[in-house]
Amino acid sequence: MEFKRIQFTPDLLPGDITGGYVFEIEKNRFTLRKGPIFTNILLADEINRASPKTQSALLEAMQEYQVTMEGETLALVQPFIVIATQNPIEYEGTFPLPEAQLDRFMIKLAIGYPTPEEKDEILLRRSERKQDLVDLKAIISPGSLLEMCAAVEDVYIDPDVRRYMVELAAKSRRHQQVAVGVSPRGSLALLKLTRAWAAIQSRDYVVPDDVKMFIQPALSHRIILDSSLWDTKKSENAIISQIADSVAVPVLTPKMNNKTLTIGLIIMLLLAAGLASRSGDIVWLIILFLAYLGSGFLQAPEREKLSFTANRSLDQTRADGIWSFAVNLNIRNESPKSANFFFREPIQPDIKITDGKLEKWAALSPGESTDLKYSFSALRGNFT
Repeated sequence: MEFKRIQFTPDLLPGDITGGYVFEIEKNRFTLRKGPIFTNILLADEINRASPKTQSALLEAMQEYQVTMEGETLALVQPFIVIATQNPIEYEGTFPLPEAQLDRFMIKLAIGYPTPEEKDEILLRRSERKQDLVDLKAIISPGSLLEMCAAVEDVYIDPDVRRYMVELAAKSRRHQQVAVGVSPRGSLALLKLTRAWAAIQSRDYVVPDDVKMFIQPALSHRIILDSSLWDTKKSENAIISQIADSVAVPVLTPKMNNKTLTIGLIIMLLLAAGLASRSGDIVWLIILFLAYLGSGFLQAPEREKLSFTANRSLDQTRADGIWSFAVNLNIRNESPKSANFFFREPIQPDIKITDGKLEKWAALSPGESTDLKYSFSALRGNFT
């Protein structure tokens, strides 16, 4: 995926981000020169150092994924992701982001300082790397990422969990210490984040704990505190925590599985037979039926686990002391239902792929298989 970085400064202009039309004397016409916003991943470094006019150049792009110049609308490449940084100190000469733009960012994270263990790992990696620059290697293609985003749309959300997200946003608008509460974009952010997290956890459904995990990063930057709190130590995170504690977390009631339902029906037939025969004591049948019926609601529904088989074949040839390898990885869906699979081959960073790709996303029906093929060259014994 293509990556571009913009260093935001007070003299940065909107045209420096979006681009514009330039007159070419040789051709006697205006030609469009696209700006750095036409990329997959855009890093807006120190975004609050630019003027509000320049910051607004990102509004249309972050919401509609398009840019309008001279009355012409140009679609941005997909996927399109904006990552922005702000310096938590040195506020002189900065311009706070307007609420409409803050609302367009899905999450807000504070990186902070690394732990002592992480610092030691940083030094260790630098010593082993023997250079300051880090060689980055793509691990996914734009097409694969778009397919993964499409698969996330199939993740199920219970109506109670949806209403939980809505109530969190509504509660923020009724809070006495909040001047401006969470907008509908906040609830949509929770929806998207929890679905993606559930898919990462190999689940096709969202649970309330997923929502609780993303309440702070998804909602804290979307509220404006009352002016009476400006001189206090209360932060947006503290208010969001209060709101989260005041909203009841839904308790999902699983449906009866087929086994319990079948047993319950059998007991009902026995109960009817007992009544028909006017047997003296049928209390034990009623108790037994209620016990099985209750266990059906308490027992979580049986979910089919995904299973697959992977077979790898390797063909190797040698020429002029260099080994060439052709790898074929066959993935077969052994599950009784269709499923989406994403798999990636781990390989050393210094190994150069000469053909094919290292990752693949595929929707496989039961018993269906697909192949991942790639080739590389290396000195024998130089790789694992």
